[in-house]
Amino acid sequence: MTSQAFIHFFLTDGINFTEAKEKVTNFLDKYQLVNYDKYHIDTKESFIATDKIFWTYLENALAKNKSILKDYLNQLSLEGAISSIFDVENIPQGYLSKLFHLIAHLVDGFFGIDSYFYNLIEDSHFISPVLMKKLKEDPSKYFLIKVLAEFYEPTYYFELLSPKKFFKK
Repeated sequence: MTSQAFIHFFLTDGINFTEAKEKVTNFLDKYQLVNYDKYHIDTKESFIATDKIFWTYLENALAKNKSILKDYLNQLSLEGAISSIFDVENIPQGYLSKLFHLIAHLVDGFFGIDSYFYNLIEDSHFISPVLMKKLKEDPSKYFLIKVLAEFYEPTYYFELLSPKKFFKK
């Protein structure tokens, strides 16, 4: 059986690692938009904010989300779909509207398979200045939890394929 694997880092709070881990598993078990066949918390690459490596992982995870968002915006721009925000109303339904939909999810905070970093505290793909201040003031309450997740059935990325790539097969 083939599967597709995904990596996610969740920022959450808790009185200890066990509570933080439970918040992540509760979210994944109950979230209706993404339902993995299997997932595993990687305790070796999950950290409390008092650990210096936490900040390195957090920076990298946030940078990865920004990179994903910029890549989607670049793809939309390269296709000539928009040059200003007012062009959104003219995006044709199909590949380009799906690409715009993925961008909207990253901006609005809906968790999806493309969410490399997800902030469970604020339901966001990024961190507000207020929460960042709290993280630095009391790091013993915050955790970065790494999750390895899988779908057994293939997920088709038609939303990410440009029409040219799609028809090359």
